[in-house]
Amino acid sequence: TLSEKLVDVAIRMAVGFKLRNFKLKTTPSSFENVIGKALERTSRHLSRVVSGELRCGLCGKGPFTKKGLYLHLLRIHRYEVKSLIAEELQRAETSG
Repeated sequence: TLSEKLVDVAIRMAVGFKLRNFKLKTTPSSFENVIGKALERTSRHLSRVVSGELRCGLCGKGPFTKKGLYLHLLRIHRYEVKSLIAEELQRAETSG
């Protein structure tokens, strides 16, 4: 589904993985821009670097490798990430 794909993309952005040809088919380009901005804002909350170590931005666990943090966020925080994206999309929708 679209929401599952958005969760994966947000987590990949947060961890620093490259996004391979991420394109939202069947959505107008203006809406694609809104989604892109929401994903960027969401991904900023998902990871942080503390003393050179990659840690989870939601629960503080770590240190992780990039792949380890990706798997942690996907397995443990999938639904939190989904709701963060929904909040950002709603915020973008109401602001403009």
